[in-house]
Amino acid sequence: MLYKFRRLTTKIEKKFNISLFFLFPLRIILIIFENIFLRKSNGIPYIANYKLDQNKLKKKELNIISAGVGLDISFEEKVLESFTVKSVILVDPGEDSKNIVSTKKGFLFEKAALFTEEKKMKIYKKKGNKNLSLDNLFNSDQYNLVKTITISQIMEKYNIYNLDIMKLDVEGVADKIIIDCLEKKIFPNQICFELERPIKIFKQIDYFKRFIKTVLLLKKSNYILYNCTNLKLGLRSEILAVKNEIK
Repeated sequence: MLYKFRRLTTKIEKKFNISLFFLFPLRIILIIFENIFLRKSNGIPYIANYKLDQNKLKKKELNIISAGVGLDISFEEKVLESFTVKSVILVDPGEDSKNIVSTKKGFLFEKAALFTEEKKMKIYKKKGNKNLSLDNLFNSDQYNLVKTITISQIMEKYNIYNLDIMKLDVEGVADKIIIDCLEKKIFPNQICFELERPIKIFKQIDYFKRFIKTVLLLKKSNYILYNCTNLKLGLRSEILAVKNEIK
């Protein structure tokens, strides 16, 4: 019921180009958190549907890992077109994603779900929704078994020593992946990620705790955090973390 109500609200917002966040206390709380912990991203341009500090992407060969690409690789294609790229690895457990990437040049593909360890895991799905979630954001009982892979495994496999861009659209586990990277001393120059708020009411407190833990750890690791949320205000937080260069 909650999932259907959220989808209906999202459709109304998209159709009429409005935001109804002010009607929902939990959405208001997330927006307040964004205003407290994140900087405004005005002046940082979009590349397709994600923001990046493009000044940090020039005059170098880029290594990119993008997880949860689904059916849309417009961001990755635009980066490949606009900058000098050494390697771009797309990660997704879906067969449809694999088929799309197989028709494109310049990409490497890992058919797996990005996570903090390598193992077989349940990944949840919802009828009518192409997204897949290890964290079961949809509160669904439908799932498939998939293999998972870690950032460190990918970097080792493709001989990547410096990661320029890490993009995470992984439906509920971006914070876990980021924390795992930082604990392993992997510090991507820029991280584009989403922290999606779960459907289940009882998961809300845990979500806000995880939000705070992630942003504080990134700040402690010398990242500047920008609020890039434009659509679905209060339903998810879109964040750009840029490694601050110490001069």
